[in-house]
Amino acid sequence: MIVKEHWGKVGLSANALKYLACLFMLIDHIGLLFYPSSVVLRDIGRLAFPIFAFMLANGYRHTSNYLRYLLRLVLFAAGFQWFFARIVSPNYLNIFATLALGLIAIRIGDELRQRLEGAGGQAACLLVGVLFCLLGDWISVDYVWYGIALIYTAWLFFDKLPAMALAWLLLTLAYAWPIDLLRMSQIFALVSLLPISLYNGQPGRGNRWFFYIFYCAHLIILYLLKLWLL
Repeated sequence: MIVKEHWGKVGLSANALKYLACLFMLIDHIGLLFYPSSVVLRDIGRLAFPIFAFMLANGYRHTSNYLRYLLRLVLFAAGFQWFFARIVSPNYLNIFATLALGLIAIRIGDELRQRLEGAGGQAACLLVGVLFCLLGDWISVDYVWYGIALIYTAWLFFDKLPAMALAWLLLTLAYAWPIDLLRMSQIFALVSLLPISLYNGQPGRGNRWFFYIFYCAHLIILYLLKLWLL
């Protein structure tokens, strides 16, 4: 476990982390739609996706029905894409598509790692991650290859926070290359490791549907508010 067992319920539950990620995401999208020149708001927003990536890996470890979990993500990805294309970007698939693709990658990697022993299983697992990163880039999911890579390494190193931190650092530097002021803002994604390190292994209070609906609803509300103000 990332959190020491004797900590018990001290720290942040899964739902607490998700609420925190929702707050960071809201700040990010306020910056995107209302204050596009505000570096601070977008920097704060960089913390949201890594937390969701970590919680997807956590969700996979605890789900009792993988197919139902995947179906929820696919349905929201398909249902919200029309709005996402008009509010955020017509060039990318929304974040539910990123999460769904990441979940499939984890499932295949996990199956191969269990079926193949030793170095062969590890190599196959790594290959799956690389192939799905390439696929994410090719079909242009939100955060492209980087999003899939964060999800996959969150699963690979779920119980090894230092290894996950190193992997995320290297991936973030690669994603930010060539280095410039705008791309370097992604380095703030690494700050998400602080609340993640406080995860106490407890589900916490909350409704799973809230987080799906919040993503869709807050973007639509912000967009309509922007149209009204203009």
